[in-house]
Amino acid sequence: MIKTVFNLTKIRIFRQVFGFWFLVFCLTTSNYPQTCLGAELGFINSSGAKAYIWGEVKSPGAYLLSGATSVIELISLAGGPTPKADLSNVYLIRTITPLRQRINLKKSLNSGEVILLQAGDIVLIPQSFSSKLKDNLPLITTLAVFTNLIITIIQTQKK
Repeated sequence: MIKTVFNLTKIRIFRQVFGFWFLVFCLTTSNYPQTCLGAELGFINSSGAKAYIWGEVKSPGAYLLSGATSVIELISLAGGPTPKADLSNVYLIRTITPLRQRINLKKSLNSGEVILLQAGDIVLIPQSFSSKLKDNLPLITTLAVFTNLIITIIQTQKK
């Protein structure tokens, strides 16, 4: 069990400001180095297990699981998906057992399937293909114009 000796808010602020050097300083000067490591690794709060959500959600990050939490509930805790989210290609990575599972959340919602999370799970919500295409359309258009220009120059020189 990890003891909380310092004010953890202060530890987290110092960690954000000084990063790696804070950890080195804390480990070398503290009577309770496990508190430093716990603050650095996120293990201080022992009231519940953590799951992580990354990608196309409004507030990605680490969330405490309370009881049986599903993937849908974690997405809701993270503020819901962004308009760019591809909910048919969500990835669930189990850190305890080396498992990477692709989930079609649209089908899961329609079928009523509930996928429960375990401690340390990571949920990745990728950007949809259509939004990637929209985001890169100016680049694609510019490349097409330059390609057309080069072809026109080459054809003009051949004549």
